[in-house]
Amino acid sequence: MVNPFWTTARGSVTLNEILQRQILTRNEVEPMLAALLSTGILVSVQEKPAAAEEVGAEETEELRARRAAFMKDYTWMMGQDYFTLLGVNETESREQVRKACHGLVKKYHPDRFFEQDVLADLRDKVNARFQRTSDAHETLVDEQARAHYVNDLKAESRSSSATPEKFLEAEGAYQKGMACLQSNKYRDAEKAFAEALELRPNEAEYLMYQAWSSYKAEPKKKEVMNTALKNLMRATELRPKLSMGHLYLGYICKDQGQKSEAQSHFERAILYNPKCTEALRELRLMGMRKGQEGEEKKSLFGKMFR
Repeated sequence: MVNPFWTTARGSVTLNEILQRQILTRNEVEPMLAALLSTGILVSVQEKPAAAEEVGAEETEELRARRAAFMKDYTWMMGQDYFTLLGVNETESREQVRKACHGLVKKYHPDRFFEQDVLADLRDKVNARFQRTSDAHETLVDEQARAHYVNDLKAESRSSSATPEKFLEAEGAYQKGMACLQSNKYRDAEKAFAEALELRPNEAEYLMYQAWSSYKAEPKKKEVMNTALKNLMRATELRPKLSMGHLYLGYICKDQGQKSEAQSHFERAILYNPKCTEALRELRLMGMRKGQEGEEKKSLFGKMFR
């Protein structure tokens, strides 16, 4: 029997058309296509530039309108607290929270946006919008996390009032920090993330990256290391499934020689993000070292009783 996947991948259809014809999900089909492209079994052919320009010219106004609508929606969602975002109050049950979240997950799932293959530059924001909905759900269905979050909201409301302008300013500082972090400019990154935190004190990602940047800037300072550990733990409390937070905690524990703690954090990073290659690599190296140590002990034991 011929697999329908092969009959669709015959050179006359686009990636989106292949994805739409499969019963598999986009995440399952894309790695298969990538493997076929890398081996040369499939060949990617770009459309003629002239045709692309004509389509772009025809869609300019439509895309501008869609971009404006998306950014308005994105700014509102990212600026709301979790209760307002899901349309529930502080006394709602876990089941009510799940029910409220279900509709938003269907509406804002990234696949619904990416199927249209437009506005690719908004990909990170599309993912962030969906992640915020997921974070709201994960926080509000957990009693301890919800209690922490309510306390943080009260403290934040006393100190400042959140506005879309503040959100955008904080997001700008965050993006600046990420650029510095990727360039290994750790002090500049720490400063930018600190600016973002001043505007949004309870944003887990801002706190996580600020802590990691400060540690990378001065990894030998015990006081800096302790503060970084404390802030990373706080970030994972604010967002329990923050995989990068556990990865960074694992790195610091590893640097301090705390092998079991490091392993635990690396395992959590993979639990929350199975595609966290950094954590997978660390666990693989730890397993190899344990194997080597075991062989050395066996060898020594054998020599003693020869």
